[in-house]
Amino acid sequence: MQVVIDTNVFITSIGKISPYRWLFDKVISGELTLCLSNDIFFEYWEILDNHTTPEIAQNIANFLVTIPSVQFINPINPIIKWGLISADPDDNKFVDCAISARAECIHRMPILKY
Repeated sequence: MQVVIDTNVFITSIGKISPYRWLFDKVISGELTLCLSNDIFFEYWEILDNHTTPEIAQNIANFLVTIPSVQFINPINPIIKWGLISADPDDNKFVDCAISARAECIHRMPILKY
C-alpha cells in the first residue's frame, strides 16, 4: 500500500513507545510504501532538526533515502501542483505527492506540539 504521511504523524511515529509506532514499523518492514516528494522530505528533516538533534535528523534522513520502502515521487517535485487546499496551502505538497504517486491514502491527524 502506498501512503503519504503528514509531518506530524511521521514525527510522532518514530518514537519506540509512540502509539503511532505501528506506522513507522510498517514502513520499515515494507508493508507500507512511504511516498515522498523533496518538499515533504525536507520538511521532515527540518522539523526533526528543530525538535531533536542534528544527528537524529541526519540519521532519519539517511534512513529515508536508503530504505527500499520509501519512494521518491518526481525527485524535484510532483509533476502537477493541484492547489486543492486553500486553508493551509503548505499542505498541498501532501496532496500533490499523493496524486502523483497514486497513493492509496494520506495519513494525517491534528496538529501536535513537539
